[in-house]
Amino acid sequence: MYVLCLIDWETKNLKSDEYKNITEEIMGSQPKTIGNWAIKELDMKNQNNLSNRILSAELGFYHSRFIFKFELESPFNKISDIRDFREAIQSKINEYCNKKKIIEIIKKYRKGLKKPHIFCYSVFELDGKSDFWKSEKRPFSMETTCFYTELEDSSSWRRIILGLIGRNRVKMRISGPKIISTPMTKWFFNNIVNLVFHEALYPLSRDKNILKNEDIHYGLEQRLEIFASALLKDFHSYSSVHLKHNLQNIAFILSLIGGIIGIISFVLYFF
Repeated sequence: MYVLCLIDWETKNLKSDEYKNITEEIMGSQPKTIGNWAIKELDMKNQNNLSNRILSAELGFYHSRFIFKFELESPFNKISDIRDFREAIQSKINEYCNKKKIIEIIKKYRKGLKKPHIFCYSVFELDGKSDFWKSEKRPFSMETTCFYTELEDSSSWRRIILGLIGRNRVKMRISGPKIISTPMTKWFFNNIVNLVFHEALYPLSRDKNILKNEDIHYGLEQRLEIFASALLKDFHSYSSVHLKHNLQNIAFILSLIGGIIGIISFVLYFF
């Protein structure tokens, strides 16, 4: 499970020293780094109903983005289990942000501006072989509940080379307030994450009419249809371009191999 969080900086532009100070206050003086991201491990022991399902937990912070990552041990078999777990995680994230006084830290660097908010969205990546995804007899099945749609994961070279034999599809729920999907490739996941920020969280942070009183805001229902439509449209566009690029690479490689074989045949024939 990933929880994607966006800090609402409004019109405040961070200076490099301000960003460094904020990072140290939130993440500690010497956090682990991956590229521009500051990373820290989170202790989820003794968390009641959470600790028996979570193997590890990490928090990453970059400029205006938090990403919480939870590696889960036991599978979910019912949507109600996911809902209960999601609500428990949200409660812990709220507790963590309040304990670390993250909103208060942000306010120190926003003097004179409106109260900041943090906007969050959850992404579950579940085992595609678990009972959760099993199909029942039509028409009384998960497919007819609009629970998920299937998207091509065009990053799979095996799919491109072998065609239908190696076809890779991702089952994804976008009709609900959170994304729930089967396993994704790195390319697929990265695009989904950025689409969530660009098409959901950034527009949400600019719509002051739908803000709740809470400092941390999880709702997306008010613009869910717009977000789902934009996600599908943009993702299919990205997927088509990516597939076209891969096919061009394969065509080039095949042409190169054909040319080498032709040269070898020519040499062998005459010499």
